[in-house]
Amino acid sequence: MVILLGSNVLLHGGPPGQQKKISHDDGRRGSGDSDRGKEMHLESTTDLSIIYSNLNKLKSNKENIILISTGEMNPIHRCHISNMIKTKQYLENIHDYNVIAGYISPTHDEYVQEKLGNYFIPSHHRINMCQKAIQEENQQD
Repeated sequence: MVILLGSNVLLHGGPPGQQKKISHDDGRRGSGDSDRGKEMHLESTTDLSIIYSNLNKLKSNKENIILISTGEMNPIHRCHISNMIKTKQYLENIHDYNVIAGYISPTHDEYVQEKLGNYFIPSHHRINMCQKAIQEENQQD
């Protein structure tokens, strides 16, 4: 199962046809956005080994969940990380799920630049800031 965390949507995903929206998208993103910015989500920027490693460690019959947080991340800040951690704790403690990974997915450049104009930060910098924020959080544990 995948839980998508965004400022406008929380999607509870399951097998095809069984996904359900828990909250609604306000429609700000155009229908063509899914085809743009595909270079943002390459194997080099999305480490799937975390999922495989955590699945190999599991000794539980609980349902597994992957968290995905989307948004501009222009820039990423402590609340983005805090929301991911609080969601993980809530799902594990209240609903008894295994959260096996969490991913932060910055929105592609075209959308962010159109939305923010001169305040736009290029994707390679936003990805680097996300990686640094995650490293910083991991050092505090």
